[in-house]
Amino acid sequence: YDRFLSVCRALLLLEGHPTREWIASVLDKYFDLKELPTKENAPDVWRTLCDRLLGEPIRPQDLVEGAWLCDSLVVPSYLPTNITPVLNANLFLGTRAKNTVAWREEIRATAKYFAACKCQKIVLHLPSEFAFAIPSVYHVDKALQSTKRSREAENLLLSQLMRELCTAAQEYDLLLVLVCNAKADEAAHLLEYCEASVGLPRICWSVREARGAHELLSFTAKPHKGEVFAALQYENVMTEHELATAIESWQVRYPIGRLCFVTACDLRQTPYAQAHIRGMLQKTETKI
Repeated sequence: YDRFLSVCRALLLLEGHPTREWIASVLDKYFDLKELPTKENAPDVWRTLCDRLLGEPIRPQDLVEGAWLCDSLVVPSYLPTNITPVLNANLFLGTRAKNTVAWREEIRATAKYFAACKCQKIVLHLPSEFAFAIPSVYHVDKALQSTKRSREAENLLLSQLMRELCTAAQEYDLLLVLVCNAKADEAAHLLEYCEASVGLPRICWSVREARGAHELLSFTAKPHKGEVFAALQYENVMTEHELATAIESWQVRYPIGRLCFVTACDLRQTPYAQAHIRGMLQKTETKI
């Protein structure tokens, strides 16, 4: 119960985090709980969970079916048969490599290792402070050798990391998932640079707030050698009318854009989202 209470306290700090979304989906699917637990209602939720589990036990494998975002560059020695490892690319920023060549080999070797472990995805998070910088070997080497990195150095390394990941993902047929908290124009510049320099693998980018995603949507709508998907979220502040307006705007501006999946932060919006998506599928050639 103490651990459960700690989770309840932490949920407030995890807005927009995949862990919070996963917990919400589990509570809804298996326990019919539509609201996340809080410190105040934790005792009641705890009793509900215990009563349900005593009557209908759930296998741990059922709760984590799908993928496992690894917290190290080594796949755990045991994973359930229905779990596939996902490479968390941000771990590469903690490298001990002191030059671009050694770092490139580390990234390539790790991607090869994960691919051999049936990994299908690489996930890279771009923080809100990210600003694209064209990486050069000289400046990347200096950033790797620095003991205390500035924000500019971190941005440079992220840009270089994206470049190396594009190469590795193409070589081992992995899907690169780009999670953008950064400004859409900075992420679009990064994608354009990678496409021009090393080419793009299959990429799915996602943004936390869809309203500012026009630069990325514009990039997605252009023809590319590799598939580029867009994963859009509806902000929970959107009304039904705003939701309809937003989808119609994307439909008109980006008719050949590909929406890989669309999520609603507020579950009450889901029926509206489904209705408008069905309408788009019937009336346009937009692929969702």
